[in-house]
Amino acid sequence: WKFNFVRLHMDPYWPDDHTQTSVRYEGHERFSESRFRKYLDEVFVPMAEYFISKGMYVVLRPPGVAPAHDPYKGIEVGDTYQLFLLKVWEIVSQHKALKNNSGIMFELANEPVNIKGTDGVWGSSSDACFAAARIYFQTIVDKIRSNCNNIIWVPGLAYQSSYAGYATHRIEGSNIGFAVHCYPGWFGSDAEQDSGEGIGTSTGGGYEAFQRGWDAQVGPVAAFAPIMVTEIDWAPLKYNATWGKSITGTAGAEGFGANFKYIADNSGNVSWLFFTTRSDQLAAFKDVPGTPGAYTFLNDPEACPWAM
Repeated sequence: WKFNFVRLHMDPYWPDDHTQTSVRYEGHERFSESRFRKYLDEVFVPMAEYFISKGMYVVLRPPGVAPAHDPYKGIEVGDTYQLFLLKVWEIVSQHKALKNNSGIMFELANEPVNIKGTDGVWGSSSDACFAAARIYFQTIVDKIRSNCNNIIWVPGLAYQSSYAGYATHRIEGSNIGFAVHCYPGWFGSDAEQDSGEGIGTSTGGGYEAFQRGWDAQVGPVAAFAPIMVTEIDWAPLKYNATWGKSITGTAGAEGFGANFKYIADNSGNVSWLFFTTRSDQLAAFKDVPGTPGAYTFLNDPEACPWAM
């Protein structure tokens, strides 16, 4: 498939203490350090080593997602989620098979939404919010750097779509880039919505709006650091096979996929992956064009598997 990296979620199923009551935000509330250490050795490291043996880089993602809603407003410097991340990355960055392994990279967190700014106001785009985000993630970067020099990918706010403030509030250190998520409808891009009759209708401004949104939110950090898009997919609504609902379209005109690739190629420092809720279907992918009028999710030029 010509991929050269994979994002490996250290899924909370493994480090969770299953004797505790299930909670909405799987990841840190039921975290068991002993289980994490055990299954890091027995599950995640062997998986990573297998991918590396196939010539691929591995981006490790911590268990679960950042808290965002009731009973949480978001993340806050010194909160339980930051302490959880510090513990996870302390363990990972000291692991003999992972530390200073050139094939292993770290994505610090998954989809922070809001943060309590240095002015006490919650949000995802203000200067005070990025001042707080810089403190929040610099602490984790410093913890990792005390143990190893693996490449680090720093998440943005607003589900990893907001980054502009990092241009002012720089994360200090070497081997650091930014992990971005990008779906149809984000950054002003085209999305497909159900009209209520099972028919997809396009929303968004096409290429020009997409480029403006990307330039405003990602451009300020892409100017000085590499970007890795660690979640992106698209396909027509009818397939119900991807998080993002849109078409490939045409670069410079309508659609999502072709415009994203055009923007990424012009940026020159953007890596990106295939992310879909139906990744199980990839095993059935064949390099044989589909038949117009009888396309499937895997061979429709307007869906991401064939276009990629």
